[in-house]
Amino acid sequence: MNVKFSDRAVERLNQEPAIAYQLNPSLGGCSIGADWVTFVGMKELGSEMEQQLLSTNFKPVLLGHKSDHLFDEDLVLDFNPSKSTFILKSNSQIYTAYMKLEYRN
Repeated sequence: MNVKFSDRAVERLNQEPAIAYQLNPSLGGCSIGADWVTFVGMKELGSEMEQQLLSTNFKPVLLGHKSDHLFDEDLVLDFNPSKSTFILKSNSQIYTAYMKLEYRN
């Protein structure tokens, strides 16, 4: 799986202290896919996480547990400055256009 950060996303995320990011889909029932996706900045990585990171053109991305089948092979993470939200999309669909960056301890 490939994740490409757009220039706008890189410009915005360069202001953040995260060393990696996590995409966590909230799984819907009956195999309908993800209801929504949270975008989490990670300030630390455990050694077990380092093995699961996807390489990108910016900083590594970790997909939530058992969620790789929910997404297309090539993803783009973009930023919408007018709404201050991040957009997760592929060539064939937009997964979410309203992700806010969160941090968790």
